[in-house]
Amino acid sequence: RKELESVIQNGRWVSIGIWKAKVCKAIPNTPSTLNNTQSSKFAVVIPKKVLKLSTDRHHARRRVYEAIRRTTLYTANPGTPVWAIIYPDKSSQTMNLPDMAVLLEKIRT
Repeated sequence: RKELESVIQNGRWVSIGIWKAKVCKAIPNTPSTLNNTQSSKFAVVIPKKVLKLSTDRHHARRRVYEAIRRTTLYTANPGTPVWAIIYPDKSSQTMNLPDMAVLLEKIRT
């Protein structure tokens, strides 16, 4: 929870293709970084305005998480963790996973 608040307060908006993301570098002295367990963390938010049915939202969110696992963001070096809140659009339902992974790689830049 504190990590999400940090991203909301300190993050910067990044446009990744047709998606948007709020991104910040991991902040030291937070619960996830105190025990030298710095890692990248992600949240995927899909509001009802984008996809009406909850099953569609959950399916799209799971697809985005799978695309994240296929990127180097997920296996980042301990010195460069990223925290991000990702806001995909309807295309997350139909876009293939390699294309999603390419979009998500742009978060770091």
